[in-house]
Amino acid sequence: MKKILFSAFDAGGGNAVFPVVKEILKNKSFKALSLIGGPSKEIFKREKIKHIDADVLRVKDLKTLVIKFKPNIFIGGTSAGLTFDKKILNEVKKLGAKTIYIFDYWSRYWERFSSDKKDFKYLPDMICVMDDRAKKEMMAEGIDRHLIKITGNPHFDYFQKNIKKGVEGKSTILFVSQPYVEKKEEVGYDEFEVLDDILNVSRGIADDFRVIIRPHPKEKSGKFNKYLDVRVKIDDKTPIEKLLSRAGIIVGMNSMVLFQAAVAGKKVISYQPNLKTRDFSISSELGLSKLAITRKDLKKLLQGYWQDNFPKFKKAINVIIPNATKNVINLIKKMDKYEKNK
Repeated sequence: MKKILFSAFDAGGGNAVFPVVKEILKNKSFKALSLIGGPSKEIFKREKIKHIDADVLRVKDLKTLVIKFKPNIFIGGTSAGLTFDKKILNEVKKLGAKTIYIFDYWSRYWERFSSDKKDFKYLPDMICVMDDRAKKEMMAEGIDRHLIKITGNPHFDYFQKNIKKGVEGKSTILFVSQPYVEKKEEVGYDEFEVLDDILNVSRGIADDFRVIIRPHPKEKSGKFNKYLDVRVKIDDKTPIEKLLSRAGIIVGMNSMVLFQAAVAGKKVISYQPNLKTRDFSISSELGLSKLAITRKDLKKLLQGYWQDNFPKFKKAINVIIPNATKNVINLIKKMDKYEKNK
């Protein structure tokens, strides 16, 4: 019986990994152990997947656990920074295990596999990516093309599952936040500026509106409390699919949630005022939503929305590689078969 060690920390990584864990658990040829930390813990709890809380373990204890389990294969979701999975990666490799990371979004490629500089210190044996575009962008940043396999993101298999149409509230704006306040000099804006503009513009053009703030998993509780009033509510509990279903329009910066909403056919605005960097909102680049970089742009789009004249965007046809979970599982089986035939 082959043993697979799973890990995830950031929410994007957790979402990319959990569908694979679910399928592996159905296969009696494999034994699985999931080491999960950070925002990914809530995802694994939601999906009712048994896991070990990596956040409460010291590095020494993590390494001891890995040595005791002795995995044949390691599969991780990617995260920037020195997350716990990077601290045990070399230990996993010493045991002779094959290592796989599943990428979840079109940005910050080298950062996921490096320390604080571009050193590719934490490269696995294989990287599963969303599409050919991601592969090309990775190669442009110096990652060996032989490591990259195009499988699709397993999370995308679940993307539209619980997003409903016909239940939208016209007056409801869903603001999808991200923690950018410390990066304002780099990107040109932060989440507070974006939210302020959404509220001020809406007050000037709509008599009846309300804003639901969806904090990012990394944002601290109470961060947006100063905005609470009769028109503004914070919701970090309701499943995101339900919030997307109920919202008339979704506004954010470049979150994966905007892409999820756009693929489901929702009205989406990526608002990035004074943008200084490349636009990492993939839904805008694919023509599924609109990028606004000035308050005037935002006002025009929201006016169009309230006047039932919001721009029409192309449907999300062939923008997602289907059966991504199955594609990753097939790679695992091929890897296992190769090991048996060595």
